[in-house]
Amino acid sequence: MTAVLEDFVHISPNAALSENVEIGEGSHIGVGASVIQGVKIGKWCTVGAGAAIINDVPDYSVVVGVPGRIIKSVNT
Repeated sequence: MTAVLEDFVHISPNAALSENVEIGEGSHIGVGASVIQGVKIGKWCTVGAGAAIINDVPDYSVVVGVPGRIIKSVNT
C-alpha cells in the first residue's frame, strides 16, 4: 500500500513518507520532515520542518521535533 493523501494536503520539498501513511485533509508536512510507516496524521495538522513523526497525530495538532511532539492543538 502507498501513502494516502486527502484533499488540500501540502507536502513540502524533501519530506519523506513511508508506506501505509495516511495524511488527513488540509494537513501540511514541513520541509525535510519524515513520517515512518503506518502512521496516521489527522486533518488540518502542521508538521514542522525536519520533524520525525513516529506516532499517530490527532486532528488539528502542531507537531515539531525529533521525535515529533505535539506543541499545541488548534481547534476551529
